[in-house]
Amino acid sequence: RLAWISLGACEYTLGDYMKWLRGAMRGSGPMWEESSRMNLFDRVPKLEVPAWFIVGRNDFNTPAVLVSEYVEKMNAPHKELIVMEGAAHTPFLKNPDGFNAEVIRIKKSIVQKKEGL
Repeated sequence: RLAWISLGACEYTLGDYMKWLRGAMRGSGPMWEESSRMNLFDRVPKLEVPAWFIVGRNDFNTPAVLVSEYVEKMNAPHKELIVMEGAAHTPFLKNPDGFNAEVIRIKKSIVQKKEGL
């Protein structure tokens, strides 16, 4: 489904898809050994910027419970976990309206804070 949606996006060219494919071949598959051993709790315990994490409740690649533990332990000026019920690794596909509403809410909160409202 994601492939069909992205193929219809006017923002990308055929060359962009080729670059993505080359990157994907070097990315999650070949990098799995290294990335599966990476401990973000130790490696990135603090962020200097606000952070929002949007995850699907049923995500097996990036489990919501693990992200929740990370968000709880990390230090950031603002941190927030948004769990999309009924969604897995692509909550923007499972619930595009809900996902977009969250992104808009996040943007509004950033703008309001920037403007001192």
